[in-house]
Amino acid sequence: MPPPHCALDPARHLPYNPVAMNTSPSSRRFRLPCLPDLLSVAVLVLGVLARVARAWAGRASLDVDQSVVGLMARHMAQGTDFPLFFYGQSYMGSLEPSASALMFRLFGESGFTLGLGPVLFGCIALWALWRWGRDAAGPWGGLLAALGGLFGPLMHFQFQAAARGGYMVALAIGVLALLQSARMAGVLREGRAVRLRAWIGLGLLAGVGLWSNLIVVPSLAVAALLLGWGARWRPWRQWRGIAAAAAATVAGVSPWLRDIARRGGMDSLVQGGGSRSLAATLRCMADNYRMFLDGDALPRAASLACVAAATALALLGAAAAFASRRRATPTQNAVRAAAVLFAVLFAGVYGTSSFATVSTGRYWIPLAPSLALLSALACTLPRRRAVRAVALAVFAAVFACQTWLAVTGMLGASARSAELDVRLRTDVAGLQDAGVREILAPTPFYYLNFHSAETLSVSDGHKGFYRPNLRRTELSETPWWSTEYPGMRAWLAYTGADHDALRVGRYSLVGNLHCPLPADRPLSDAVPCTTSGVFLPDLADRRADTGWAPTPGSPAVLEWTLPAAAPLSCLRIQLPAGERVPWYSTPAAARIEIPDPDSPGGWLLWRDLTFPPLAISLGRPYPAATVDVREIPLAPLETDRLRVTLLPDGDPAALPPVRIAEAALFALDTEHPADRADALLSPDAVRAVADFIRGPADSIWFYAPRRLSGLLVTREGIDPALLGGLPPDGFETSPAAAVRGAVPRDRVVGFCVESRMVPAAKTALRASGRIWSAMPSGSWTIFVVDSQPDAPCELLWDGDAPLAVLPPRTVDAQIDDILSTLASGLPADEPIRNLASLRPESLAALPAETVAAVDPALADLRAARGAIPSIPLDAVFRDGLRLRGLDVAPAAARPSGTVAITLYWQSTGRPHSNYGETTFIHLCDAEGRIVAQTDWLGPANVPGRSDFGIPLHECLSETRLISIPSDLPPGPLQIRIGRHRPGWRWRVPLTADGPGTSVAQRALRIDGLLAIPPP
Repeated sequence: MPPPHCALDPARHLPYNPVAMNTSPSSRRFRLPCLPDLLSVAVLVLGVLARVARAWAGRASLDVDQSVVGLMARHMAQGTDFPLFFYGQSYMGSLEPSASALMFRLFGESGFTLGLGPVLFGCIALWALWRWGRDAAGPWGGLLAALGGLFGPLMHFQFQAAARGGYMVALAIGVLALLQSARMAGVLREGRAVRLRAWIGLGLLAGVGLWSNLIVVPSLAVAALLLGWGARWRPWRQWRGIAAAAAATVAGVSPWLRDIARRGGMDSLVQGGGSRSLAATLRCMADNYRMFLDGDALPRAASLACVAAATALALLGAAAAFASRRRATPTQNAVRAAAVLFAVLFAGVYGTSSFATVSTGRYWIPLAPSLALLSALACTLPRRRAVRAVALAVFAAVFACQTWLAVTGMLGASARSAELDVRLRTDVAGLQDAGVREILAPTPFYYLNFHSAETLSVSDGHKGFYRPNLRRTELSETPWWSTEYPGMRAWLAYTGADHDALRVGRYSLVGNLHCPLPADRPLSDAVPCTTSGVFLPDLADRRADTGWAPTPGSPAVLEWTLPAAAPLSCLRIQLPAGERVPWYSTPAAARIEIPDPDSPGGWLLWRDLTFPPLAISLGRPYPAATVDVREIPLAPLETDRLRVTLLPDGDPAALPPVRIAEAALFALDTEHPADRADALLSPDAVRAVADFIRGPADSIWFYAPRRLSGLLVTREGIDPALLGGLPPDGFETSPAAAVRGAVPRDRVVGFCVESRMVPAAKTALRASGRIWSAMPSGSWTIFVVDSQPDAPCELLWDGDAPLAVLPPRTVDAQIDDILSTLASGLPADEPIRNLASLRPESLAALPAETVAAVDPALADLRAARGAIPSIPLDAVFRDGLRLRGLDVAPAAARPSGTVAITLYWQSTGRPHSNYGETTFIHLCDAEGRIVAQTDWLGPANVPGRSDFGIPLHECLSETRLISIPSDLPPGPLQIRIGRHRPGWRWRVPLTADGPGTSVAQRALRIDGLLAIPPP
């Protein structure tokens, strides 16, 4: 017979409440714990031991996230770094790594103590679940809730010993927030006041939870609903508590706010909507839910039975909680409703996000405590004993299954960790003995950083999980590459790069890569290029309109006809691809054909090769960005015709078509590329640059290309602090830089560029108004630029040369004032002369007769420096661009010929985007079908860069060549011009004004400028 305070009230079938039913002093005396509470303590102790054992079982992990958390914990424990967020992100706070760092300090650094950090929060979540269940259904309910969360669901149990950055912190805070808010709601519903410390505690939980992981948002939303219900939807009556909670929330989330203020923004934190159909999303959700409950460790039939039983228990608990709501206290109703509301809200949020399209059960983990509580309610609340007996039997079966899965999985993981630990030690020692220190490898190999105590530096050359590792690999003179790096094997095959091979344990590495630099002399722009395929109408596929595309699943065929036979070096193809544009497929292989001399009109296979999924920069492969530049080497090849067939990658039925943005042939350079590479990076060339830096240039902030900077640091011992030109992709930019890659104006700087980049560097320096001198240094040319704080323009370094000029706001403001003065009708002589001195290109914003009236020489300067269209237009795009006009040549196009269309762009102000939009030109026949087109990332800028804004009040021109199909019948052609951003999947809105123009489907349509004449 349990003590009186643990009995059930037979009239209400509810746990006896001694405080509410008996307020005599004797009832508040110390009493011995009842049986379920004693059993609950045993369950909690067992839960702690089980989670510690699971951390031991997973001590040798190859998981990338756990390795990054291990690095964070190591640096915190050593006192060398105290990051606010997961390395490489501005979200998911560092509270969990801090707990692992504490374990490192207490018990030493190892994979086991790393897992003890999340174990701490997992144990807090288990304790909070027990309290939650006890509030909802008495001591027996607390016991059953603790049993439900002891070992199951399987993925929930496994993650409680896996350091992944913030999931367990969010789990513990979510349960605590639901429990605390439900208790507060019950007190408010009874008309009693809630202490201020309870509001402050809830606010701190909310703030710390938001900083740690945004998956706590559903828990906080349910907490807000419960408090609103408790306050009878009159929150203004609790303004003191709400104000205290808000202040505490701000205090808890202050690390996040500080980081946002420091960065000037925040990363993308939420997932977008799923891209699958509703039926496919529901099927994926069902599969993920099944994996969440059994970890996909049972046969499918047994798995479905276990999932069905657990789901039936949860539904029965929700129904029982609703049926007994009138007999329960407000607090009991609140804590029960918290479980039901959270389950419904979480499933709704999950199902409408892109998480529902990823095949994994890990994202269901926050739901585990609610399921455990609902199962406990199913066993305690039903009034019929038979229903409770059946629910208990099902609960026991599910508990036994989950316990068996957890124990067997833990034993298997422990055995694998023992073997893996030995293998890791052996492999790390082998790599160290072989002299390997820096490795460029895919992200899954990042675990070597933690398990080698950072004696090895592993990076993928792209993602900055931990920037010092990226720095070491990028500055390494001879890094080793894992052959598992995406496209590495194919890249070695088609480039023929010289390299050394090394096999250590499971790792196959290549090093000492020597790859010739590609030639950069393109053939004449007049070389026609024809394409075969199906031209898609405007947005017919409901995706971004990026240009020509073949039939889905069919090859893309490109054919060039040269004026005469010429030696070809490479074929360069620019594709919109990469992580940001997932709906483009990319070619898997290329087939190159030349004319068959024995068969007129026939083709002969010249080369069949694999297309690697990466771009190449200075002899090193790097992951593709939004626009992927592919280069196919052709030399030695001399021909007047060439046909290239791009073969699609993957299942043609499941992939979108290959979409080609640009393609160009390149002629063979007179200087052998390999000889040029040897000359640029030879010891003598590097030493000559280093001697210059050590000499009179020891105070100069020096800009040099990536590989040269690495050799200057590693081979010549130059201080990296003097190398301001280290590319911002791999390193933090200087605090003095106004924008990414900006060159300071208040100090002397130096630029080291190749001979092929010297003209571009001189053009940029002249445009910036800087005072500079140039001198040869071995195979390089060094520019020394004087300090000039009042320079009208800023220089931007892109890794090869100062190729961009970004005018500061002060110059723009002066030009604005001058143009405003001219518009007001005041005397124009002095303002126009000032405009010419500030920026001659801005004279194009004024009529020619106005400038000529001041000085005919200024009119000549306007014509020489300004971009003036022959066909004026006035089309304004919402992203801040104005199309002022165009030129078309020739007006009578010929089949198999080309048409040159020059666009004249002007900025209407500071655009809100970074010019990531794509510009397109369509040529359409009389029926509105696209017969030819071109697409590119732009518009062009002063040096040809597309990611910097156009100077205000200037017109910049760019010319695009469009190939006319050979079978096009005579007739007029309509020109359509528009812009779109790939991530938006729709076109940029625009307005237009001018004769012969119209706007339809967010594209400027121009008639009467181009036609195919009769034969």
